[in-house]
Amino acid sequence: QRDRALAERDAEIAVLAARIAREQYEIDRRGTTFPEVIEQNIAFLREERAVLEAGQDRRRAAIDAEIAELEQKLAAARADPPHIGVSPVAGMVELARRRWGNHFHVGDDVGEEDVLMEVFPTTRMEVRFALNETRVDRVAAGMPVRLAVPALGREDLRGRIDRISGIGEDTGEADHRDATGVRAFEGRVELAQTLPGFRPGMSVVLSVETDRREAVLWLPRSALRDLRREPDAQRWTATVLCPGPDGPRPVRVRGELFDATRFIVTDGLEAGDTVLLAERAAA
Repeated sequence: QRDRALAERDAEIAVLAARIAREQYEIDRRGTTFPEVIEQNIAFLREERAVLEAGQDRRRAAIDAEIAELEQKLAAARADPPHIGVSPVAGMVELARRRWGNHFHVGDDVGEEDVLMEVFPTTRMEVRFALNETRVDRVAAGMPVRLAVPALGREDLRGRIDRISGIGEDTGEADHRDATGVRAFEGRVELAQTLPGFRPGMSVVLSVETDRREAVLWLPRSALRDLRREPDAQRWTATVLCPGPDGPRPVRVRGELFDATRFIVTDGLEAGDTVLLAERAAA
């Protein structure tokens, strides 16, 4: 048993040693592209060359050749440092968030392909919004959008939906909080014009025209009572209250739901009829 345990421990040590060697190789390989590391290597070679004896001409020539090669690499690294990214566009910078936590800060540990910041061109701004899963089937790319920016006092902006994400995300997890059970899909709106003073992070009131009906009779949903779906699944029936000589009288209407707040009446009422609305509860 003791020999077996020692063999297993030796195997674990060998695996760890291999991992360390691999990581050290990667560090050395990547480190040789940084200007500071190249400068140190050149300095070491020059120190070695200075202490060579008179009969070591072959080693001296090899060092001279290696220094010349490193100086070329140093010039290239200074012109295009591997640890410095150059923005391809002019714009405003927003620091990225970690998967779980706050924005990145100076001194934070980062992975090889972590996104540290985003650059938003002020001439190509977009609006991002969360679309509840119950409405995602009613919105599609290309639909016109009206926007208002309260901070700038603008309510006349126009745009169009550029795309809707194909995968929904829990609204809590999207904001780095606990899961809420509510799923939403990210949508992006492309603005039709550039808005001076518009900055990343500003609030935008957005409305999407999903459907349009002309010359229809409609009621607010607050006027409906006993709303029921008919067997054909397209029409609905409901009861509304209309003024009568002896007080409110119930009237049966038929129609269809238009959106979350309106009901289109197809039968039971005429234009000009008076309908009583439900009284709102006091706040």
